[in-house]
Amino acid sequence: MTRAEFVRAYAARSKASPEFAEIGIIDFGLRTMVALPCDCGEDGCEGWAMVSPSSLLDHLFFRAPERLREAYRDAVAEKDTP
Repeated sequence: MTRAEFVRAYAARSKASPEFAEIGIIDFGLRTMVALPCDCGEDGCEGWAMVSPSSLLDHLFFRAPERLREAYRDAVAEKDTP
């Protein structure tokens, strides 16, 4: 399943507009959700998760695929190096 397909399906279930599905975003007005790769291992996981900005780091640290977690850690470490 592509990210856009996942976002469109999520939007349909949530009765939200799929207007920004191609870029992986659903705009709920007062909040925005973004689709990120997921590797949580839970039953029914479609390989994607809709994440709010406030839970983005939680998802990156604990549920994202290892390659994404490593890339995030490397980018932060690189930026922290003077």
